[in-house]
Amino acid sequence: NGKVLGGEPDEELLQAALKAWQQRKSQIIEREAGNYFALVIPRKCQLLIVGAAHISADLVHLARQFDFETIVVDPRGIFSNNTQFLTQPDHKYAKWPEEVLPDLPLDAYTFAVTLTHDPKIDDQALKLLLRSEVAYIGSLGSSRTHAKRLARLHKAGFTEEETSRIHGPIGLDIHAKLPREIALSIMAEIIRIKNQHL
Repeated sequence: NGKVLGGEPDEELLQAALKAWQQRKSQIIEREAGNYFALVIPRKCQLLIVGAAHISADLVHLARQFDFETIVVDPRGIFSNNTQFLTQPDHKYAKWPEEVLPDLPLDAYTFAVTLTHDPKIDDQALKLLLRSEVAYIGSLGSSRTHAKRLARLHKAGFTEEETSRIHGPIGLDIHAKLPREIALSIMAEIIRIKNQHL
């Protein structure tokens, strides 16, 4: 949380502590005046889902089993039927991504997916996510759909290096067909990325 205990730190000590936080590793910081311990306490991972589709409901259910905080954003206002979600998301917003995402902590503990198949919604979210430090960005769609998506983002000014962060087609290739199978493939890919980096 940025709180320093044990006296007034100097700028170099603060920078070393910040580096420990960025590396997400607790560590001893050696200084002439003595040693300090930078304790990094990771926050709960969050899964940000843009689009309240059938896959979203299964994905929320799976993510909660792995202790992810779940957030669902969909401006189409289809949350009135709560039976759609076997497990309710922690937070749900019937708003556009640009109205919600700037107020969320889009950091290394955030994993984001876009599932609407609607470029007006998904592209808006992707533009915000690509400018953030989220650990994972995935987008639903075939290889052809993904190529069109990348072309739109490149036309909007994003480089190939920037858009290479997007996992598309989304999820591990398990030949998924049913919504719950697609959700499983997405969650498996997210867990793989999480375990590699956190």
